[in-house]
Amino acid sequence: MSLTKAIFLFGLLTALTANALDAKEVPISNQRLNQAYLSHWFSYDSAEAINLTLTPLEEDSLGERAEIRFTSDDGQAVNGLIGFPKDKASSNKLALALHPMGIDQQFWWSDTSPLAAQKMTARLREQGYTVISLDARLHGERGRQGFGPRELIKRAHSAEPRLYIDTIIGSVRDYRIVLNWAKTEFSPDQVLVMGYSMGAQMSLLLASFEPSVGTVVAMVPPFVGSPTSPVAPRVHVQRITDAKVLWLAGRSDPHSDRNQTQETFDQISSIDKTLTWFDAGHRLPPEFLDTALSFFDSLGSGLHDSGLRSSSSPSIDFKIGGSE
Repeated sequence: MSLTKAIFLFGLLTALTANALDAKEVPISNQRLNQAYLSHWFSYDSAEAINLTLTPLEEDSLGERAEIRFTSDDGQAVNGLIGFPKDKASSNKLALALHPMGIDQQFWWSDTSPLAAQKMTARLREQGYTVISLDARLHGERGRQGFGPRELIKRAHSAEPRLYIDTIIGSVRDYRIVLNWAKTEFSPDQVLVMGYSMGAQMSLLLASFEPSVGTVVAMVPPFVGSPTSPVAPRVHVQRITDAKVLWLAGRSDPHSDRNQTQETFDQISSIDKTLTWFDAGHRLPPEFLDTALSFFDSLGSGLHDSGLRSSSSPSIDFKIGGSE
């Protein structure tokens, strides 16, 4: 499937929305037990060997690159790509990039990527980040013959959404495992995660379980209606206590309306968070890229922490705790 065609498919990605699993209030006395039960699915054995290998690829203008392969905790083969900055030897920053549904990890690298997503990866590498992206389960090299994103969405909205849930949980665990490897391999002191759509959903989940994640860029994550779904970000994001969070949302996103987006955003415990709205649906307009890139630039300048407005892009408001 081409990346251009796939952009229309990840608009279908809604995880377990309110329509899929109707939201019902969980009694306060049960919420903590419920969260603990739902959280344990994301756990893994950090001491277990993963047999990770790096195969060098052709170096690009920003530095060295390599193909990543390892075996996940449940025996699944995982593939991805790692791109180093020019000054690889002194790199102490790591970014994990999570792709949307219906595409693969090349979303973050290809010159023909929808939404010009590769520009975000390039900017981070220019700023000294090592960037890692993986194929999510049932995507890219890990896809199943005759089983595409439409079928996965159909399962998500069915009476038995287990396959979709397993895809999200397993992919988040894969990223936890590669993050653990990276922390051992080169001890990054800054960890950023970013994702679009399904990737944004997984980014919020990943940051919820990894305290080392200091920055999150979540672009149009879908709303998960069920409070008993383990893949509902709103069940877990209160664990994000210290990270800087930039959430980019479309006012008319059919997969997360304004109230649903605000609800999940408000659950994030960190006060250093910004919700930026665009007059768009699930596919953000081109100016979202300027917002993301300016945010990356602000990380090293202290602009975000000071709450100042970026002069390079008038559509950006980095007010701490900001929302519409």
